[in-house]
Amino acid sequence: AAVAKLGVRMVTLHTLGGYNMLHKSVEKVKETSTGLDVQPPLLLGVTILTSLDESDLEEMGFRLKVQDTVIRLADLAVRAGLDGIVCSAQEASVIKAKYRDSLIVVTPGIRPAGWGPGDQKRVVTPAEAMKMGIDYIVVGRPITEARDRLAAGRAILEEMRGLS
Repeated sequence: AAVAKLGVRMVTLHTLGGYNMLHKSVEKVKETSTGLDVQPPLLLGVTILTSLDESDLEEMGFRLKVQDTVIRLADLAVRAGLDGIVCSAQEASVIKAKYRDSLIVVTPGIRPAGWGPGDQKRVVTPAEAMKMGIDYIVVGRPITEARDRLAAGRAILEEMRGLS
């Protein structure tokens, strides 16, 4: 709830924390935001990290495929009252089809054309993300590891603008 006091725009919660944790977080953030008369941050449930794939889930004891696990965690996030989820682009289209515009989808693992996946296992380009209707993308290393970070960021924006 302290995040409401800071004026942050988005906060992530781990959906694997379960319904009670998620729901109590939603209630507390709303309560604090109302008490402070501020806009509450968007609460986003992190599903399965883009650095994980089927074999990683299997190793951890998950029996469902990545997509099925993400769908279940998205359903949990919705029941708990979260505003959106964080998932890879591979699951985003299924989530968007199921929830339309009622659930925000944030997607990490975005790699511009010419970039390798690095430690990420489920990636797409900014252009592909735009075509999929993803609401927000997360771009890390392609910008932070660039010699000219501003130019790298601008190139990504140009790639995205080319599709609008």
